[in-house]
Amino acid sequence: MRRVGREGAAQLRKRHFVTIWAAGVLMAVPLTVPLVNLLVPILGAATFTHLFHRLEARRVPA
Repeated sequence: MRRVGREGAAQLRKRHFVTIWAAGVLMAVPLTVPLVNLLVPILGAATFTHLFHRLEARRVPA
């Protein structure tokens, strides 16, 4: 919300629903593996941060 606001977040979520959903699924699967599940939250935060910046760069031409 801090960077794009509610409307921008809703538009981003609607436009890239499949990409965001797939990233979430790919992070949920390793949560079932012991010890690996300790690293998934860190990798998940990094993944979604990079994903947000990549999708936002597509939305706003430099």
